[in-house]
Amino acid sequence: MEKEDQEFWRSLLTNRNLRSRFIRDLEIQSITSRSTEDLAVRHRDEELVSSRSHQNSADSASW
Repeated sequence: MEKEDQEFWRSLLTNRNLRSRFIRDLEIQSITSRSTEDLAVRHRDEELVSSRSHQNSADSASW
C-alpha cells in the first residue's frame, strides 16, 4: 500500500491535470467539509481504477 501511495503522490505532483483536479477539490472541500485525506484517497482510488482499466485495455488489445 505504501508503494501505491508514493506512486499516487508522484503522479499527482507531476501530472498537471491531476494536480488541477486535486486543487479544485481542495477548494470545494472547504464547502463540503470533506477532509483532505478523504479527497486524496478518492483521487488515488480513481487513478488506480483508471490505470487498471487502461492496463486491461492494453492487454486486451495485444491479443
